[in-house]
Amino acid sequence: MPALTEQTTTPFATLLRLAAEDAKERAAQEAARREEAARQAEQRRRDQSDRAVAQAAETVGLVYTGTLQRVLDKDAWTGYPSPDEDSRQRGPLAVASLADGAWVTHERRDLGDDYEYDQITLVLPCHCGSGYLEHAVQDDGDLLITLENYRTHDDGTHAHWCAAGLCLPKRR
Repeated sequence: MPALTEQTTTPFATLLRLAAEDAKERAAQEAARREEAARQAEQRRRDQSDRAVAQAAETVGLVYTGTLQRVLDKDAWTGYPSPDEDSRQRGPLAVASLADGAWVTHERRDLGDDYEYDQITLVLPCHCGSGYLEHAVQDDGDLLITLENYRTHDDGTHAHWCAAGLCLPKRR
C-alpha cells in the first residue's frame, strides 16, 4: 500500500496531464510560428519600402536630372509596401513632399512579360481648395509643362479642371 504522502495517479489522470502538457506545447509552438510569420511579413514590408525609395531615387537620377533631382535627395522619399502582396499590378510606392501641398509619387508597375514601368505622378492642390490634381509625368520636359500649366491657371480659372472631373476630392 502506498504511503499517505504519495499521490496515486490513475492511468486516465496521467493521460489527461499529458494531453494538457501537449496542448500547452502546441500552443507555444503556434504562437512562436505566428510571431515568426509576423516578423517575416514586417521585414518584407520594410524591404519593399526601402526598395521603393531606392527605385524612386534611381528613376529621378536617370530621368528627372533637371528638375526633381535638383530639389529631392534620397532622404526626401518615404516608402510604402505593396497594398496587396499577391498583386502584380501595384508595387511598392514612394512619396516625397514638395511642400505647399504638392507631392510626387513613384511606383514601379508590372506590365507583365517581365516588363516594368516607372511611373512618376505629380500631385498638386487644386486651385479651388477642395481637391487635388494628379498628373503622370514622363520626363523633365513633361514635368515643366505640367507645372507651367498649373501656374498659369492660378488666377481663378481652375473651374475647367473641376468641371472636367480632374479635381479629385481630398481624402480625410
